[in-house]
Amino acid sequence: MKIKDITASASGLAHENVELRVRSVYDETLNADNIDLVVDVLSRPNNITKVFLECSLNADGVIKLAKVMQDNTKVTSFDLWNSGGMGESSNEVLAALNELVVKNTTITRLHLSGVSLASADTTEFFKHMQNNKNIEDLSLWETSFEDKVAPQIADLLKANTPLKALRLGGHWFNTEGLTLILNALPANTKLETIDLSDTWRSGEVAFLFAKVLEQNIHLKAIKLFNSKINAEGAVALANSLLKNIHLIKLDLGCNSIGNEGTLAFATALKTNNTLRKLKIGVYSANDEGLTAFAEMLQTNTALYKFDYNSSSTRGDAMDKLKIDIGLARNKLAYLKSKTASDTNAEKLKTAEAKLQQLTARYEKKQKLSAEANVFEETGLADLPLQFLAMFAGRRGCCAFPGMSADQFSAIEAAQKEYQEEVKKTENKP
Repeated sequence: MKIKDITASASGLAHENVELRVRSVYDETLNADNIDLVVDVLSRPNNITKVFLECSLNADGVIKLAKVMQDNTKVTSFDLWNSGGMGESSNEVLAALNELVVKNTTITRLHLSGVSLASADTTEFFKHMQNNKNIEDLSLWETSFEDKVAPQIADLLKANTPLKALRLGGHWFNTEGLTLILNALPANTKLETIDLSDTWRSGEVAFLFAKVLEQNIHLKAIKLFNSKINAEGAVALANSLLKNIHLIKLDLGCNSIGNEGTLAFATALKTNNTLRKLKIGVYSANDEGLTAFAEMLQTNTALYKFDYNSSSTRGDAMDKLKIDIGLARNKLAYLKSKTASDTNAEKLKTAEAKLQQLTARYEKKQKLSAEANVFEETGLADLPLQFLAMFAGRRGCCAFPGMSADQFSAIEAAQKEYQEEVKKTENKP
């Protein structure tokens, strides 16, 4: 929704169960000058259940939003993507957010990304979060927390609140802080997702997570995007999967785990049959790594999404197809394992069609590959079709003794198809 349409849409929002979504468009930005339009709409009787605001607010703007949401009983999801600083008013902002956490009983998703609270005393906020009974998804992305907040986060995790997802990306926690946070995880049986992306230290987060995962905690998803994780850190994480049976999603995108890290995951996933989604860094897998993953997927029945940036990674085309077929097969099996009420019939149909298409492509390439080998070994690939056709109707030809006319015809047809495929490949940009 554009900012100028907020007031005009207010009457419609009062009669529909909708999401109020305002994004910055070109030179139109939700800021201190126009935030009252949103506050006015949220203050009126309405059935808005989701609020997403991409904005550049100062402290006064955030405080106004926090106050109007304190007594709201309809909104369940409140996302604030802010690019403005809080200045010297961080404590006033946090006081308003404290009241929001205490008073509001309907918000289950609270995202405060970019609300800079570097100089604020966060003690009360995390104490209130320990007592909160409704927030299940909390994002404090790039809120400029310092290392002193780590013990408070650890205490929150130990309290075993209803929190299922905690997103702490963009914070430069030191080793001690990260250790405190991660060591609190085994005591928590409800948290399913944790995001520590962009921690920008030295990749040590991988080694710390590996130790925790070996304790078989109940986390289902870990995101460590752009966290300076190298091959050694990836190997440690991969080895931890040999003992962990809960994790189903691991995001290591934009890290340089190298082929060594890729091979370690391929080896671990021969044993681990729980992980369903894996994302590794750009250019991490070379031919050897892709071959290892293709072989692993012959027996692994869980992994159905493997993001290795196939458009940028060099590797054998057949291995890539084998990987895609293995992933598609596992995705189809996963969808079939869900109950009818949970499975979208259209998704199931699409998955079946994709597997059939990939299998057909593989079989065709396999046939062409075998024919190409015959042509290259015998030199037939270099013969002009006209010359080959001269012998197609002659049995027992001295040039090709023992070949029948049917065999010559088959060679001729296969050669045409082979050369057409070669032309298609050469014509690709």
